[in-house]
Formats: sequence, structure tokens, C-alpha cells
Amino acid sequence: MTLWITTNAGKSPNISKKHKHLKHKSKAISKVALNLYFLTSYTMEKFILDLLNKIEKSDVWENPMILSKSENIFTKKRYRGINRLSLTGGQFATYNQIKKNGGQVKKGAKSEKIFFYSMIEKKELSEKGKKQFFPLAKCFSVFNINDTDGLDKFKHKIENNFVENDELETVKKEYLKEIATFTNENGRAFYRPKDDLVNVPLLNMFKGVSEYYSTLFHELCHSTGAETRLKRAGILEHNGFGSDSYSKEELVAELGAMLCLEDSENSEKARNNSLAYLKSWMSKLKEKPKELISAFSQAEKARDYIFKV
Repeated sequence: MTLWITTNAGKSPNISKKHKHLKHKSKAISKVALNLYFLTSYTMEKFILDLLNKIEKSDVWENPMILSKSENIFTKKRYRGINRLSLTGGQFATYNQIKKNGGQVKKGAKSEKIFFYSMIEKKELSEKGKKQFFPLAKCFSVFNINDTDGLDKFKHKIENNFVENDELETVKKEYLKEIATFTNENGRAFYRPKDDLVNVPLLNMFKGVSEYYSTLFHELCHSTGAETRLKRAGILEHNGFGSDSYSKEELVAELGAMLCLEDSENSEKARNNSLAYLKSWMSKLKEKPKELISAFSQAEKARDYIFKV
């Protein structure tokens, strides 16, 4: 039986210049084999385009975490200007402020930098005899409240009725045994290859259970790319935001997270969240649509590694 791709009323497909060599390369390539080759190529491309179309029509991705603003622990004032971009989100204070209020910075905690501008009066007057001022930037080191002891009464109390997924918690605990460090700093989630460190805020800092586990397994999937695990280029090369390797690694992690949750009660919501997240990478996917297939294959390997399949 011969299988043909038909585009117009039973006509056989045109063979592009790119594939003409197949027609003459060897008599061993039968007509059936040649037609199957084009059928596979055609359907794969159509499949990818349909999938990209679904991603493009998905909802706009939203930050899954509740507390993304940065504020002072004691004054409750939000940080302004460039500090809002530089801080990770959560509650912060200087070492002296923490000590003054009965707290202590944990050993090994790392500070973040903030800047405040003060207007300093110049000694000389302007040509019109008016006072002149210039801005002076002062740098301060601040610590996240999660890196302190003795300040529990100042922490934000967020009440919800979220219930952990027992199966996913078991998988998480088993896999974390081989991760060097796991932290719960508020405001952001990340994997730091240099330290083999995974950071994901606590469940009550998320808008829902699905959002928490999607984020958690996204970062755990990143960690599977380490030198001691699956050795993925996106983690080992680490060429920075926007690079091809970074983009593909994000695809792997997000698809991996979706696969990790596919058998849970939150699978449908997690899938929708993932499609919305992948939408932000549409320009890259359109440039190299078949990267999606490669990324999915690596995502399956990441999922299997975490679940010890």
C-alpha cells in the first residue's frame, strides 16, 4: 500500500530541492519508503505548528507568588526606584535595624544592596544667588527576614487552606536528598548551578497548590541538568538570559514541570499555567519550531530522573 500526502485532489506532493537527493540517492529507497518519509515530515511540522498555535492562544502568564513587593521589615514602607527591581521581593532590613529589634542575622546569610539618594547642598550659590543641591547616592546592605532569627512576630502572616500533595511531597523529599541546598527565600524561585542550590518559597506564599508545585518542579527540573546528573548544555554553559541555551533550558524546565504534575489532581491547571508561561518564548519557538520536540525529549528525561523511573 502506498501512502501519499495530498494537498490538492489527489496530487502527489512536490519534492523540495532540500529533499530531491532522496529520489536519486539509492534505488533501494522504495516508493513506499519515500512517501512515508514525507508523511512523517509533514505531520511532525503540522503537529508543531498546531502546538505553537495553542501556546499563542493561551492566557497571559501571571506571577504565581503572593508576595512579590519588597518592603522594610519594621517600617513596612515599600522600597522605591531601582531598589524595587534589584530586591528579590519580601521583607528586608539592615543589620543594625535587625539587631536593634532583637533579631540576629543567620550565619552565612548573604545581603542584597540598596541605594538611597540624599540631596546635598553645595557651598557655592548659583549665578542667580540661589542655593544649589546635588544628589549623593548611599549604599546599604539589607537582609531578607528569612535569613534572620528572632523576628517571627514581624513576619507577614498569610492564612490559607492549602493542602500538600502527599505523593508529590514524597518525590520532592527523596529527590532533595541529592541537592546540596534547598531554601525558601520569598519573592522568587531559582536554581543556582554554582552552588547546586534550589530556592522555592513556602506553599503559603503561592496563589494556589498548582502554582506551588509547578514552580517547585520547574526549578527541580533545572537542577537535573547539573554536571553530576543529566549534564544539559543549558545548565553547564549558562550563557545568560536570552541566549539560545537559556531559552531551551527554560522550555525543558517548564515542560518537565508539566510532566511531573500530569498524574496529579492539579494536572489541567498546571498544563494551562505552563502553556501561558511558554507563550513568553514564542519568538524563539517560531525561529526554531523543532526545538520544542528536542526540549520535550529532554523534559521527559528530567521528569524520569526526579521520579527515579
